[in-house]
Amino acid sequence: MISMDNILSRARENGKIIELIYFSKENDFTHRFVKVLSVNEEEILAFCYTRRQVRRFKKANILSAAPIRKKKGA
Repeated sequence: MISMDNILSRARENGKIIELIYFSKENDFTHRFVKVLSVNEEEILAFCYTRRQVRRFKKANILSAAPIRKKKGA
């Protein structure tokens, strides 16, 4: 199984957009598409396509991180 840290690091290295399920500070679940700019022990810095700005996401609040899957068929 690929770890979340590995997914975040790979996304930063290859510039791919990933999908996050995130628990916000307002206690809401949010679904975001982001481009990871940097990763450290506590958080990631990423461009959020929902908010259209650079945002910080606490790693502890990220419930899921995955590459965007291409849809098959029509």
